[in-house]
Amino acid sequence: KGEMKEEDFRQRLIPKEPLYIFKKGQFKDHDTVKKFEVEIAMQYNSGYSEKILTFANNINTIEGGHHLEGFKSSLFNLVKKYALELKLLKENEELKSEDCREGLVAVVSVKLESPQFEGQTKTKLGTPGIRKVVAQAVEDNLGALLEEEIETRKLIVAKAVNAKKGREAAARAKEAGRKTILSDFSG
Repeated sequence: KGEMKEEDFRQRLIPKEPLYIFKKGQFKDHDTVKKFEVEIAMQYNSGYSEKILTFANNINTIEGGHHLEGFKSSLFNLVKKYALELKLLKENEELKSEDCREGLVAVVSVKLESPQFEGQTKTKLGTPGIRKVVAQAVEDNLGALLEEEIETRKLIVAKAVNAKKGREAAARAKEAGRKTILSDFSG
């Protein structure tokens, strides 16, 4: 159905270029001080699916782990904060973490000394201290970027709020369908 041009595809990306986060330093894990690097690339698109790839020391952690939890929680907190600031969300309205990730494509990669993995196949990172490190990296770097890039902030927040509205509308439609079916059977 016609030729898709690169600029047409790019118009549906938020922002037009991927956001990049990098942080390195040290953190305390139990009684041990460990060096770390956090590297995240992320971009939204006009779709509905989320795709987040996670790595620890270049090992694909397909089940995620503490680095993924830190990323998701900090992203949610930032989007919710800005949604309230922009008055796109009321204090009593419920925004869910999944709403903030609709259309998100991201790669979350950490490098750390002596990582702990859950399971023999190393598919889930179990080092608890990295959660806070990744969350802080997202809060500091993405937070600063969204403070500067007002249009990007508005687009990301609006996408999350629209996802919330779509989720709520789908739930109402499902409930209405159930009521219709029940009334048909009882009637």
